[in-house]
Amino acid sequence: MKNSIDLINLLYEKGLIKKEKNVYFVEEAFKINSFMKMCFREKNPEKLKRYMFLLQKYLAGTVNFHFKDDKIVVEKLPKEESLDAQEIL
Repeated sequence: MKNSIDLINLLYEKGLIKKEKNVYFVEEAFKINSFMKMCFREKNPEKLKRYMFLLQKYLAGTVNFHFKDDKIVVEKLPKEESLDAQEIL
């Protein structure tokens, strides 16, 4: 229970869960949940390492990602000039 509360607090801190009056906006939390489910199914340790690196960059606010045709598409955010939009899977 404590771990899930810590995760929710982290998502609030990162602005990935937002509340306006009595309405919660959790689109980003659902995206992370889908991503984590994919990670739990991954058997290849090298891919898992890349996924964790991507998640770290996403939580740091330097990249964004979305799913397209069962692949992860990564795009840089304006403040990180060194990353190009690329398909990593």
